[in-house]
Amino acid sequence: MAMNSSPRNTSFRLLGFPIKLRLGFFFVILFVLGRSGTFDLKYAVGSVVAYAGFMIIHELGHAVAARRYGCTDVAISLDFLIGYAMFRPPTDITKKRLALISAAGPAAEIVTGLAVLLAMGADLTSFDSMRVGLRGVVLWFGPVLGAANLIPILPLDGGNIVALGFEKLHPRQGRRLFQKVSLGLSIAIVVYALSNARTNGWSPFLLPGIMLTMMNLTGMRAGPGATTAPPAQASAVIGDTATAAARAEDEAWRATDPGAFPAGTGPSPWVKAHHAFKRGDIGSARWALQQSVLSPTGYWQLSDTAPHEALLPLVDLVPDPVPVDDLHGARTYHHVLHRLGFLRRGAEYGARVYDRHRDSFTAHQVSIELALLGHGDHAMSWLKTALADPLERERLGDPGLDSLRNRPDWVGSGAPPR
Repeated sequence: MAMNSSPRNTSFRLLGFPIKLRLGFFFVILFVLGRSGTFDLKYAVGSVVAYAGFMIIHELGHAVAARRYGCTDVAISLDFLIGYAMFRPPTDITKKRLALISAAGPAAEIVTGLAVLLAMGADLTSFDSMRVGLRGVVLWFGPVLGAANLIPILPLDGGNIVALGFEKLHPRQGRRLFQKVSLGLSIAIVVYALSNARTNGWSPFLLPGIMLTMMNLTGMRAGPGATTAPPAQASAVIGDTATAAARAEDEAWRATDPGAFPAGTGPSPWVKAHHAFKRGDIGSARWALQQSVLSPTGYWQLSDTAPHEALLPLVDLVPDPVPVDDLHGARTYHHVLHRLGFLRRGAEYGARVYDRHRDSFTAHQVSIELALLGHGDHAMSWLKTALADPLERERLGDPGLDSLRNRPDWVGSGAPPR
């Protein structure tokens, strides 16, 4: 699951990501050991390594993809039958990128599992060859569980991918609608498992079905401002909580003070600075904005409805050179400069952000600002840098780039012709 806060402490780091092992994770390991029957040490150790290893690989898939698409505060936590990646997405992350983040976990698990099976001498065209001995353990914890996470039921990865499609069709109620569908499918799994258990005495679908049903019921009861917790290695990426936080942020700009926000979220440093500025507390306003570009400050998103006249006195509170340490905060500061029409300052600040973080989105934003300022050659150079990330092609329709479209090097940049 991808959430919007980080674990308070870290057990270890891998690929730069903090990973927290919680107590429930070790309970599952004890259960796996207990299921080893007459205790074959080799089989028991192999089962534990496969369980822990593939769970970490799955979540690393989410984490690496999240970092690739500009998300910050990326961390991993492993608990009882649960593994989830947590991150803070950029304000403008697309549904396509969220879907790719969801798909990256199962893909990493499946591909790695198949590679391990090949290394163990298995014939991937023969199920009998893959299910023998320790190969069967790898098959189960790798490709099988990875594929199971692509089932289109919330909060599995496949469910989140489908839910993003529902959100695109119905931005306000799409995820809520699909959660009702997921609840119905979860109940159907339980009914099937119970009927199967009458015949065979036990069904492997019963526990997953009950877990999915409980989670979807919890989500339905919690209302539109909450998200459900994940089952084993599930990934529920940015849904109703982000929507509720965005509504609260919009309201905070209109109210006399920031109001209530969903759990795990809070008002943006900009709206906090706005209210402090109105009270005459310039020091607190400056501190809030400076901290936002220095270090992670929790989950927040600046409202697109923030009035220009409210942002204008805030943007100069942070003394130059404005820090660029936190990517999310720096991106937001860059965005405010652009919104207020400070294009030259925006391009200079964006160049510093890119130099620190190598962020393709920021490079694209700098190219737009330079194009609007009439610096075509420099704008094209930055655009080519941005297009090293193929997903940045989605933003080539920005009218700020119109002055570049008739240049001979526009096609050479990799951008589609006008």
